[in-house]
Amino acid sequence: MLPSDADHNLLFGILAMQMDFISRDTLTVATSMWVKDKSRPLSQILLESKMLDEDGHRLLVTLVEKHLQQHDNDVAKSLESVRSLAASIWEDITRVGDDDIHSTLFRIAEAQTVEAPTARSDTADPNHTLVSTPSSLEFETGDPTSGERFQILRSHAKGGLGQVSVAVDRELNREVALKEIQPQHADSSDNRLRFLQEAEITGQLEHPGIVPVYGLGQYATGRPFYAMRFIRGNSLSQAINEFHASATSTDAQAERAVEFRKLLGHFIDVCNAIEYAHSRGILHRDLKPDNVMLGTYGETLVVDWGLAKAIGDDGLESHSVEPILRLTVDSASAPTQVGSVIGTPAYMSPEQAAGRLADLGPASDVYSLGATLYCLLTGQAPITDTTLAIALIKIEQSGFPRPRELQPAIPVALEAVCLKALSRQQSDRYQSARELADDVQRYLADEAVAAHVEPRSAQAKRWMRKHPRAMTAAAVSVLLGLTSLATVSGIVSYKNRQLADANDDLLQANTAERVATSEAQGTAKQLEERNIELQSANEAERKAKSEAETTADKLAATNRDLQLANEAERAATRNADAKRKEAELARQRAQEARDEAKAVADYLVNAFRSADPTRDGREITVAEVLDRAAAELDEQLQDDPLVVAALSDAIGRTYRGLGLYPQAISVLKRSQQTREELLGATHEDTLQSSSNLAAAHLSAGDLQKALPIFEGAWTAWKAKLGLDSSEALAAMNDLATAYRLAGDTVKSLSLSKEALDLTTTKLGTEHLDTLTAMNNLASAYRASRELTEAIPLFEETLRLSEATLGTDHPNTAQAINNLAAAYLDTEQTDKAIPLFERSVDLDLKRFGPDHPNTLKSMNNLATSYFVAGQHVKALPLLEEGVASARAKLGDDHPDALKAMNNLAASYFLVGQTAKAFPLLEEGFTFTQAKLGPEHPDTQKALMNVVNAYRENDELEKALPHLESTLKLLIAKFGIDHPTTRTSMRSLASNYLAASQPVKATAIFERFLAVQRQDDPQLAATLAAFTHELLDHKQYEAAEKYGRQCLEICNTILPNHWLRPASQSLLGGALAGQDKSSEAERFLLAGYEGLNKRRDAGSANNLFEATQRIVTFYESQSRDDEAAKWRLELDKLPMPKVR
Repeated sequence: MLPSDADHNLLFGILAMQMDFISRDTLTVATSMWVKDKSRPLSQILLESKMLDEDGHRLLVTLVEKHLQQHDNDVAKSLESVRSLAASIWEDITRVGDDDIHSTLFRIAEAQTVEAPTARSDTADPNHTLVSTPSSLEFETGDPTSGERFQILRSHAKGGLGQVSVAVDRELNREVALKEIQPQHADSSDNRLRFLQEAEITGQLEHPGIVPVYGLGQYATGRPFYAMRFIRGNSLSQAINEFHASATSTDAQAERAVEFRKLLGHFIDVCNAIEYAHSRGILHRDLKPDNVMLGTYGETLVVDWGLAKAIGDDGLESHSVEPILRLTVDSASAPTQVGSVIGTPAYMSPEQAAGRLADLGPASDVYSLGATLYCLLTGQAPITDTTLAIALIKIEQSGFPRPRELQPAIPVALEAVCLKALSRQQSDRYQSARELADDVQRYLADEAVAAHVEPRSAQAKRWMRKHPRAMTAAAVSVLLGLTSLATVSGIVSYKNRQLADANDDLLQANTAERVATSEAQGTAKQLEERNIELQSANEAERKAKSEAETTADKLAATNRDLQLANEAERAATRNADAKRKEAELARQRAQEARDEAKAVADYLVNAFRSADPTRDGREITVAEVLDRAAAELDEQLQDDPLVVAALSDAIGRTYRGLGLYPQAISVLKRSQQTREELLGATHEDTLQSSSNLAAAHLSAGDLQKALPIFEGAWTAWKAKLGLDSSEALAAMNDLATAYRLAGDTVKSLSLSKEALDLTTTKLGTEHLDTLTAMNNLASAYRASRELTEAIPLFEETLRLSEATLGTDHPNTAQAINNLAAAYLDTEQTDKAIPLFERSVDLDLKRFGPDHPNTLKSMNNLATSYFVAGQHVKALPLLEEGVASARAKLGDDHPDALKAMNNLAASYFLVGQTAKAFPLLEEGFTFTQAKLGPEHPDTQKALMNVVNAYRENDELEKALPHLESTLKLLIAKFGIDHPTTRTSMRSLASNYLAASQPVKATAIFERFLAVQRQDDPQLAATLAAFTHELLDHKQYEAAEKYGRQCLEICNTILPNHWLRPASQSLLGGALAGQDKSSEAERFLLAGYEGLNKRRDAGSANNLFEATQRIVTFYESQSRDDEAAKWRLELDKLPMPKVR
């Protein structure tokens, strides 16, 4: 392929972009497609891929021809006239890696001094410095060897722009480093100015931590060079690598601690050197371990100031003791293009990665210092991605693991210092390099650092180190207590709630006992009073024999009262005994709960203590600790099955939180079975285990197992505690979510509404459970495509979550993601993308890059990029997301299937059909096997396959999928099920589109056989199928179904627009069979009926009805009538696309 073809294609693409027919991303994608198949010109690729419509294509072809005519039909001259646009797309276009395109761009750069960023690979080294430099094809040569002060001895190193040689300084007889521009960059005036600026900056910065410059000169041709101190030693990068490489050796820990403190000392020296440069108004802009040299005798020197920038007084503190550096070289004469990325991706700040060069200030260098400290602590840069697009996105989102996730032995205080320097917002970082150095110095001095609020345990440790004799024993005790509390607090919170419930029962029992005792005491007092009355009566009997009968009557009454009092006393005593027994049982249950909670706590504390990484010389993860704890349950607690069940429940919930769903299901199933066997199916602990097990199945994407468990749990909670109990409401929300994910939006919506009403009434609008119910209802609305209801509710949920729970709470992150998804559904990408980016940021910080939540957020973000037309950003993220989801979750997990479908659709839309079709097929197969043929996701995946093959004119390849799906639906639901009928109707249409009319009408007949003849929807279906038959010239079948449609309309829809529409369709079918007289009658009747209405439903049909009349009269050679109706047709608006 000759370069002239590349020239012409590039001219077409640049002019298309200039006229706003296509975007820069579209041009990049189309150019990539041309590189793979140069048999088709770029213009044809844009047209066939639907990136450019036919009108735009015709206009651009004419425009290119005119443009060439104005430049003597010389493509090179035409390209030179648009050189500014060529420079703007240089970086994206050169990334496709084609020699022809490179040649074209370099010729443009050679003809004019266009500043073209150096071409960079999309899989560039993230530790390599990116510079914005023009290119030239003319070189100059020369050596300062004869009669000059400096004589080159040997080559030493080479960078992006310059090269360094070892030379001898003849005046002082010493070795120096001589730096000069590489020959291939030497002809650019901008490069020379940049080089001179570097020399002047380095020379004027006089500091022990900055390499001194000895002299500046130039060759006879004017090519500049400068000499500086030659440093003998290694780079900080080499020292860091050696330190971390020795971690696996047998070196004493004390020696490593000394080396670690030395490295921190060097880092402080770098900070002080940069603080000095900032005080002189200079930013380095490329700080990294490779640009720090460590001399043999303890020197620390910051080198390579090639990207340094003089910022004058902007952003500098007024207390600087050194004068602001003023350059004699005008830095504005060699500017860096706005929006270009300069520096080293692995170490650059978010504002630098985004190309916002005007926002760069001292805090940007502080970020790079933080990244250097990160490397020192962990042995690697914060960003390690080799795909440049992904690296830049992760920089902007702070998408790197925390240092202690990579090296758990890193002190918490140093991690806090590092992360503060690496804050995404400049205002959250250290405001100067000196502040950063001071905090590291505090750590070395065993003082508290400003970046970290220490817990009392850490304060106690420091106090013990400084007072070892006074408080050793006490400190050890306190530390053990704090460690146990920190380890156990999160795990036993559920048991604490059980203890609280038991204590409430005990309090009620004690109260009842006190009431019974009081009643018994009252009865005893009454008895005593009755005894006194009896004594008085006996005394009266002795003294008054004459009143014997009267006294006898009184005595009998008193005796009856005495018997009643005695009986009351015995009843009160029995009641008090029962209350005492009930209280004792409550005490026993409370003690059992305490014992169970203590056993759980002790076991897990021991598990985490035994997982000390120093015991087997490697890092132990939380998952590994849980694996070990789960495996040893029976051995260590064989006599306490309920304690084993409680531990299994705690471990299972933790596995689920870590995204380890198979492990979670295994231990949660064991907990549920044990509790059901020992406590019964309706015990509260058993029901809680059941709910946890169902949640794990749901997270793993196994809806068939999750749904019946959720249904059983909700029924049991309602019966046990009532519909409005907290447990029943939580189970209701869980079940509503499961119904939604299973595709049953009707049940999900109904249950979600009821749950929100009950929860709001019971707990108020700001309770966590209420916010969860609000989110579930909004999600149910979204699944039902009721977006006008969903979006306001999502917005309100997010507002309340941020106000009540805070911006970093998991529920807030979920609310952000859900609202963004709803915005994306309505193509509001300007609102969706910032929210998805925020969601990804929160998930990366909370869960890390490989957690299922993070993978889902990344897939959503990538999809939103694609919908917004940002294909260059979207495709790498989608590809990475699919690979990660399949590896983490499995091929058939719903999240992995959605990611596969999104990537396949994206491939198809950018014309990469070879990648799209296998992924579409695979996604559909997995989705159908996992969710069943009736699930909405399965139907969506099927339609994606069908539509893709239809667009590619290969519909026959999709038919087997439609046929097999129909068979599965008939076997599962029968032929009369709504989903089955929809599948039959779809298959009939696709048979017809694939030119198989016999099969189409046969399956449509089966469809009609199960339809109600008085259903208005049947008329609409018959009209649509008749229309399809007419489009494919199947006139006889069209007449049959057109008559059926008209008959139904005459019976049940006499005034609906479908009636005249069916008349017109029938007229078209008759005209196609040359039944002229009857055809004309129906065609005119259909037009008249539609013309009378002219409502929204009949607009398209009126246009088509008029068109059929014109076609009919033309076929009959009745030209006058045809002309008359053409005039009527011209008056009508064009129909909307069906």
